[in-house]
Amino acid sequence: MKPDSTALELSLRYQKFNSSLSDKNESESALQREELTFNTFSLIELMLAPAMPQIAEDRPLFRHIFRPYMNSVPERIRLLREREIDIDIGSKLPADSMIGKTKLFSSKVAIVASAKNRHIGSEFTLKDWYSHQHAVWSEMVDYYTKDITQSGTVLKHFEARKISVISGSIINMLTFCAATDCIMVVPAYCVPILEKKFDLRSYSMPEEIETWYDCFVHFNLQLVEESTVIDYVHNMIGKVKSLYG
Repeated sequence: MKPDSTALELSLRYQKFNSSLSDKNESESALQREELTFNTFSLIELMLAPAMPQIAEDRPLFRHIFRPYMNSVPERIRLLREREIDIDIGSKLPADSMIGKTKLFSSKVAIVASAKNRHIGSEFTLKDWYSHQHAVWSEMVDYYTKDITQSGTVLKHFEARKISVISGSIINMLTFCAATDCIMVVPAYCVPILEKKFDLRSYSMPEEIETWYDCFVHFNLQLVEESTVIDYVHNMIGKVKSLYG
């Protein structure tokens, strides 16, 4: 059986009607959205709080839901692809046809220590690195060097440090460092808010172990179709850069 001209015309009308109905439903769904879900670590949550664009009654346009941080790369990709989360912020994910990305910041790594620590001079040295106990955040594993000839040496220095405590909570580690003589490595980009929120002082890394960290915002590309959401996230990213960049 082959459709005649009338059937073909009716089929085109149906397809146009169905398409317009689908667009309308998607538009209404976007308008009804009330929340944004995030997968990121608590240090980024701390930085995002003052960067949320505000609307009437001094509240964000969307309710922000920060899921327990998932650091596994395959799981982060799955959560984005299946739209279980809207925004993933962390180390760069591999290229994926369904996931977009933009760099939030690139930063040197710094040392933070208690502001009451009297064992460190005006500059933090390699001797200070080995004489202090370290607090380590177990999820931060993607620091890197820009000089390939130094990468092996830097890794040895990190492996040889004296570790006092390891935790999945970076906020707990920062609180611990503020109350003890332990030290911790963090992205230098985050230092201004850390020195404001905690009794900490920051130092540049010794030249022998200079390292970097890159942070990216990832999202399912379908999110681009929700103009209100993507504009909101764009403004939030801009605010973060203006506050800490």
